[in-house]
Amino acid sequence: MKPYIPSPRLPKVKNCEECRRSFKACSKDPDGCVSCKQKGIQCVYLNPPPPKTTKQEFIMRDASAMPVPQCWVSAPSVAPLSLSPFSQYSDANLMELDTNAWHSHGSTLKHYLTAMETPLDELIGPDTSLEDPDLMPTFEDWLLVFNYYSDDGTSFPLSLFMDVESLLREYFQKPAILRFILCHNALKRQFKWSEQPDDRTTLYYFRRARKAFFRADTKPSTDLILSYYFMHIHARDIGEHSLSDQCLNAALKMLVELKMNVDPDDSPWLSHLSPRQKEERRRIFWELYSQYCITLSYLPEPFQLDLMGDKVKLPSQVFDPYPVFSERSTVYHLVEKFESELMNLIGSIRQRFASPPRSIDEMFTTIRSGGPLTDRYLSLNSSIPFDFILQFEDPVTITTEEENLFIAQITRVHGRLFGINMYYHSSISVFYRPIMFLTSVRASQPQYLCEERRNMILNAIKRCVESAWRITSILLFFEAIEFGEGKARVPEDSAYLFSIEGGTLPLFEAYITLWFVACRMDREWVSLAGLEGFNDFALRDRMRLVFEVKKVLGVSRLHEHFVRAMEAMLSEVNEAGGEMDVKSRGQEDLESIELGMTAISIGSDRVSITDPWCFMGFLGLEIGTLRNLKWRGRKEESWRLFWKLYS
Repeated sequence: MKPYIPSPRLPKVKNCEECRRSFKACSKDPDGCVSCKQKGIQCVYLNPPPPKTTKQEFIMRDASAMPVPQCWVSAPSVAPLSLSPFSQYSDANLMELDTNAWHSHGSTLKHYLTAMETPLDELIGPDTSLEDPDLMPTFEDWLLVFNYYSDDGTSFPLSLFMDVESLLREYFQKPAILRFILCHNALKRQFKWSEQPDDRTTLYYFRRARKAFFRADTKPSTDLILSYYFMHIHARDIGEHSLSDQCLNAALKMLVELKMNVDPDDSPWLSHLSPRQKEERRRIFWELYSQYCITLSYLPEPFQLDLMGDKVKLPSQVFDPYPVFSERSTVYHLVEKFESELMNLIGSIRQRFASPPRSIDEMFTTIRSGGPLTDRYLSLNSSIPFDFILQFEDPVTITTEEENLFIAQITRVHGRLFGINMYYHSSISVFYRPIMFLTSVRASQPQYLCEERRNMILNAIKRCVESAWRITSILLFFEAIEFGEGKARVPEDSAYLFSIEGGTLPLFEAYITLWFVACRMDREWVSLAGLEGFNDFALRDRMRLVFEVKKVLGVSRLHEHFVRAMEAMLSEVNEAGGEMDVKSRGQEDLESIELGMTAISIGSDRVSITDPWCFMGFLGLEIGTLRNLKWRGRKEESWRLFWKLYS
């Protein structure tokens, strides 16, 4: 005899969504109402009409034979997901890939069945409100996430900052926003690896995540922080800057509210957490702190928080009994920490020069007097371990012997030294470049300055030029390893350490310095700094090579302003060096153009131009032989007036 199962009440039929929005009567036909058929649109019922049965038949119907209620709107078809990784194993040893493989892979697959068999009152708790069918989880969603983190079932599902095993076990109880943004990321990776164009299914998942974002419970939690973090990353990558900033700001405020900037081991209120839960909190903090420092370094109007990384331990591995997180050495995480601190420093320097000084005298006085920022700059640059900095004698050229030493050093340290070296030299350039730019105005010509101020400017020129050459030399070395002939010189398992991802902002900083010295610096300062003949073939060839590398890094909508500015600078340098660029001739009839960044809004065709991302920008200087290209931004306009006042 089957157990008695109470039958649900007869659902109340409601108008379709189109008729409800239009305040019209709805025929409520199961296959679509008359009004929607006439309009030729899809008819959507949030509460579909029941089968045509009498009330008595409905009540007496066997509960086990009842159809499962479903939303009448069918989701776009998901790209086929292969189950072949599971087919070669029996139930007893499902996904037992090797002797060190995850002992509970098989049980993870059973979580879905367990969730479906668990009584609802054990899953939903006291809140019995119905969830939007569009936000409910499915097995296909779970499988997308599982395949994403396990390489289609061929490896242990791990992440650098998430406990993926726990995530998969509790997937059906996770917030809808987290579930859908993870599905979206999985599909994005699938298209990237297969080199297919973006599919409507990917956008479908992101729109569901966006819908869940606006309906999410705002009570702070690590799940919600992760959700906002992933939304921030994707919105940033596609150019929806408003949503990106909103998500990151919300995630960071929650992080501070939950006191995640204090290590879990030093938080008595977290004593009930397991070691893996504490480690996940620690890793989430470092991931968010890194994003915070990155945005400080390039956002035109960054949000400031009282957030530092001095109270949280570096990530470490947890075994339960197998590794819970992706394996990275302690040195790897230490490199990441110093990289974040350097970006934080660059952001602080940017804020210092967000507005020009009231006079040239004030700028000299500020630099000479030092202050907390100068002390912080000197302290951080001197505290970076020697093994993390790539040392080479000539800033312009890295010898073959030095390249071999670099490969051995990076492999031994086992950390991504590209980023920390690029940001290290960028911090030097950003710190000294406003002083160097004084060499472009008449009021700062050598004969008008005392010896102390002349030495300050000469020191700034030396530091900026050396940093620019070192940035471009390091960039070309890593580019040759990742994409060129040098790929065979590094072990395959260490290839990821030689990635040039994230090199756009440092190379742009170096490009501005090289362009300025070649085209804008007063000739007396060029002679005094010993830079005669600076604009030679070697300089122009280096700038051409760097420009080609920038194209490799990306020329998407987010990078158009970088490409256009670099192209204009290269043309001006070529012309100043006696190489007339064909493209530069076509700019003679162009009116003044302001270079900004394209921003979009998902769900509409509206495109806007916003202030571009960069470390320091051009501080008001125009680009091009006719000086008809301007860098967009309120800061730029203020500096432009400053230079006109003293020119």
